[in-house]
Amino acid sequence: MTVVGQRSRLLSAFAFVAALTSAGVSEANGRYPLAQYFALGEGAQRERIAIVATFGLLTSEDGGRTWDWTCEEAVGFSGQYDPTVTITSDGTLAAGLPDGLSRTDRGNWCDWTRPATAPAEPVVDVSSAGETIVASVTPPAATQFVVRSLDHGATWTRGWARPEFYAHTIDVAPSRPARVYTTGWVRGARPALFRSEDGAGTFVEMTREFAGGYAAYITWVDPMNADSLLVRADIEPEGALLLRSDDGGSTFRTLFRGTSALVGVAAAPGGRALWATTSAASDRVRRSTDGGENWSSVASELRPRSLRYRDGVLFATANEMTAGMSFACSRDGGDSWTPMLLLSRLRGPERCPPSSTVRAQCSAAWDAIRAQLAMIPRPPVGPLGTCEEPTVMDGGAMASDASSSDAEDRAQSGQDARALDATTADSADGATGGRFVATGGCRCSVPARPTGGGWRWWWLGLSVCVLAHSDARRRFVALGRGLR
Repeated sequence: MTVVGQRSRLLSAFAFVAALTSAGVSEANGRYPLAQYFALGEGAQRERIAIVATFGLLTSEDGGRTWDWTCEEAVGFSGQYDPTVTITSDGTLAAGLPDGLSRTDRGNWCDWTRPATAPAEPVVDVSSAGETIVASVTPPAATQFVVRSLDHGATWTRGWARPEFYAHTIDVAPSRPARVYTTGWVRGARPALFRSEDGAGTFVEMTREFAGGYAAYITWVDPMNADSLLVRADIEPEGALLLRSDDGGSTFRTLFRGTSALVGVAAAPGGRALWATTSAASDRVRRSTDGGENWSSVASELRPRSLRYRDGVLFATANEMTAGMSFACSRDGGDSWTPMLLLSRLRGPERCPPSSTVRAQCSAAWDAIRAQLAMIPRPPVGPLGTCEEPTVMDGGAMASDASSSDAEDRAQSGQDARALDATTADSADGATGGRFVATGGCRCSVPARPTGGGWRWWWLGLSVCVLAHSDARRRFVALGRGLR
């Protein structure tokens, strides 16, 4: 797209924000209400979901059947900052903030506190496995360091520190919590990956080679093999690579290359079934069932803003204005989606006790927020639901929700990939050798322009569509979240 085209779309976006304000649909922080990055609970906490939105946190404690809104102030931040969040094995929800860390206590998502031993400097990323949480802290004009907690975030200790390092992502290996990876820039703005074997106490540099990428972000660590991980590497001028390492980050190989920014990546245990979505308006979700050797487009035209996979189900956030839903799940590898969340269905702070931080901090703003969310125009979608029915595996056996052995997990991964192979035909989109070329452009859909008083809402929908498909905005979000 030409520079003139990009500028026109940005001007349309600014016009849209002004239109929202004058129409009484002004949103928190001057940003349109969007669901972005999300975290899923595991094991006994699998019913818990936390979505970072542009106007606070959207949470569910019953697998997506009901959804609650938590304002930014209750968590401990405000403005146009998006926190990073993680859910531990006892249901604690922890958030990395511009001035430290905030957490709930044992699944009580109505009260947020600042642990006394937590850092008070900017936290750029958090990750957890079991009861362990690690976080990257980047003080302004000071040495980057890592903090860790072994009790679900109740107490924190300072770990590794490195001068002239700016962290982008940090991840705990689910199968080995003492194994921690972190990526960022070292002196000279060179991307680097470091690995710890002692729970973030010390790190060793593994590599600075990411197939020519100028920035690297961890997107997935295999839950059954701590040596296997996926990294997204940004490349010039505006593309991205998806890289894989099976030797603990010493070397990487390219799974595919795109000419647009990657905004979502998901993988099944073992990494044979993979999904990726880009910022290109004409590109659908891409899927591989052979570990990234070959890729094809899914049948659905849903354009997710982020992706995650768990136990046979693919989850995604989306722009409700264009997709008709803010959160969805798929049991057929992304070919079809079940809507799980509409913003107008959110419950407010009245669910929490009067003495709670959520009730005290969020009640005053809830009526205005609820009225604004109710005004969001959206295309019609089917009934809301979940994807929690048992998965039928090969031979007709039901997949168990309980933890399995490594051998069972590896078998599960192969079954996931074979099931997708059996139900999905590769599309003739020219994807070969695990690489694809994504194209630019804007594919928006709005109803025919009405007559009479409805013309204002028609223009509003058109403006939103332009904003929703701004490549510049998507690249900014992708960089900020690092595909977390």
